[in-house]
Amino acid sequence: MTAKNRFQVEPAKRYSRKAYAEFVHQVELEEIWLESLELARPRQDASDQTRVVVAIEGRTERSLVGFDGFTRLSAKFLTEVPDEVDSIDDDAQVAMKIEIVFGARYGSNITPTERFLKQFGETSVQLAHWPYLRETLQSTLMRAGWPPFTLPVFTVS
Repeated sequence: MTAKNRFQVEPAKRYSRKAYAEFVHQVELEEIWLESLELARPRQDASDQTRVVVAIEGRTERSLVGFDGFTRLSAKFLTEVPDEVDSIDDDAQVAMKIEIVFGARYGSNITPTERFLKQFGETSVQLAHWPYLRETLQSTLMRAGWPPFTLPVFTVS
């Protein structure tokens, strides 16, 4: 029988919900910023959108001091679209397209594993950015002369 290093964590425990909860509980948001905002109106003649397609993606990456989290929100405001279409790859129906990216720097006393960073990017980062994304999207649309559109409340399933 070999002796174990008393600081070594068993693989089964390394990714437990309890360990992840302890990690998330002590993470601190240090700063948040608008990384980019792009707006395009390929169809200047279209003024009424009939359908909105929204996609959101979160990710994290290690930085020199902690780690950074980014959330990208893409919204396409479409003109007449048949009901059976679930996603729009053809820009022919796009009246306006907005892409917003927020970034944030996080500090942690616990060095996160790659799995923790992935999970954090898919949930907590998006949750932290959601109010900023909602307000930025709504105010950008209003400044562009479009009717307000409010994103629903963000929930983690």
